[in-house]
Amino acid sequence: MLTEDQLRHSEQALIKFRQDDALSEMLDDYAELIRDYSKLKAEYEEARESRERYKKLSKGQDLGQYVLVLVDGDGDGYHFQDDFVRKGANDGGGNAARALNEAVKAKLEAKNLGHCQILIRIYANVAE
Repeated sequence: MLTEDQLRHSEQALIKFRQDDALSEMLDDYAELIRDYSKLKAEYEEARESRERYKKLSKGQDLGQYVLVLVDGDGDGYHFQDDFVRKGANDGGGNAARALNEAVKAKLEAKNLGHCQILIRIYANVAE
């Protein structure tokens, strides 16, 4: 139901229309409303699509369950395979990291935890 103010406004608009043929002005206003509506609808659709893309992306970023492996030590008692040492820091170190990752993965799969992400952090005292 219209309020008193809305009724008075509508009455004044009708009087104006009858007095000076405000139809063209009303049609211009209507056309502007249609343009504004189309623009807002397009912006809404873009925001909605962006939100859906974000939801899909954020689901892909979820780590879910993970296993954290901490290796602590200063090198005493840790013996690298000779092959890793011979290949140097880059190749040998990379191969050692892959071997460690594969060993952890094998242990996890044996315990039906193969779906878990693996995070490995190695802490060593290299100051000595």
